[in-house]
Amino acid sequence: LLGLPMMPALAEEIAVQRDLFLLEYTHSKLHLLDISTARSTEMIKQFKKKKLNLSCSVNAYQLLLNDSAVGSYNTLCKLNPPLRPASDVTAIINAVSSGVIDAVTSGHQPHETDCKNVEFDKAEFGMIGLETCFAITNTALKQKMEVSYIVSLVSNNPRKILGLPTSINEQEPADLTLFDPEKKWTFTEADIQSQSRNSPFIGQSFTGKSLGII
Repeated sequence: LLGLPMMPALAEEIAVQRDLFLLEYTHSKLHLLDISTARSTEMIKQFKKKKLNLSCSVNAYQLLLNDSAVGSYNTLCKLNPPLRPASDVTAIINAVSSGVIDAVTSGHQPHETDCKNVEFDKAEFGMIGLETCFAITNTALKQKMEVSYIVSLVSNNPRKILGLPTSINEQEPADLTLFDPEKKWTFTEADIQSQSRNSPFIGQSFTGKSLGII
């Protein structure tokens, strides 16, 4: 439609299918990053029924944005995996809600301004995502699940997948985040602590905000 090289869903789905078959054959451990299509989630769902050591995650931006956000060649929305049709976004949200997708990641890829202020096909892939990850996830999912489950998607579940401790114990280091799940706010450039500004969410209103860390 835009006259640009394609990144079809099939490219992802072939890779997912290959790795799932290899997992089943080797009885190893597999984590699939950046799932973005309905067919990928369906294949993962079927293989999880086989009780394999399988987990997967999705970038937060896939929960709110679809391919219409690219609009008139908006390079801030040049992402990898690319934004998919609204039907895929719905499938991704359903897969998160049902537990097929185990975790939500920030997809944080900072770039200097010159990497995005070019023609679409020459622009770098990616957006910053650390400061909006919880806000995006909470906004997209708050009507479908409890905030405790949303917190697990972005904190405890990734730690479990990586084999990191998830409990808070005396005399041991801990990373804590203070947040308000009901706070309504608009993301502006003033909120960005990163040196990069490559986010399509500037000006976007969210429900839920991270307030600080300990």
